[in-house]
Amino acid sequence: MSGDLIIVTRIQRPTKPDLLFGPNNRTLTRAEIEGLAGVYWPASEIKNVAAVAWCESGWQTGAWAYIGEDSRGLLQLNVEAHLEMGQYDLFDPQINFYFAYVLWSEQGWNPWTCAHELHIV
Repeated sequence: MSGDLIIVTRIQRPTKPDLLFGPNNRTLTRAEIEGLAGVYWPASEIKNVAAVAWCESGWQTGAWAYIGEDSRGLLQLNVEAHLEMGQYDLFDPQINFYFAYVLWSEQGWNPWTCAHELHIV
């Protein structure tokens, strides 16, 4: 992982299951998702990014699967599987897409369950 990002937010997993979303949750538009994807991924992957993000989070920036795992943000990055990401605010769309791109460039779509469900992998 690159050390270029300097924004650090420590967010602890909730202890009770009544919190459904991380901080500052909002639903992004297709244009926002595709614009963010275009910052990192090649043009040929933008539709895949949008589809996987929709499947993983419904384009909710605060999507948080924290029961039995700790996956955060638009592309549901699992901080238990990728400890180095846990120190960053993965609910921030740009940070989430940055780390998702780093993971994708190393492993392709394999880490995402939705990519398998959508037959991208």
